Amino acid sequence: MCDLKNLSDEEKEIIHQVMEGKTNKEIGDKICKSHRTVENKLSNIYASCDVKNRLGLIQKILKKK
Repeated sequence: MCDLKNLSDEEKEIIHQVMEGKTNKEIGDKICKSHRTVENKLSNIYASCDVKNRLGLIQKILKKK
């Protein structure tokens, strides 16, 4: 289950940026991290939310609303 309460503020910001359609590079530029760091954080978010990709993450977040 994807419990947003257990995610860091940075992870929540990454999810917000993903929902806006931003690329990893664009997200990295916004949060002052490399695109590789964003990829790693997204992998952790995917594992926490039990999804495989951005689409799965977006669908799961939208279902919770």
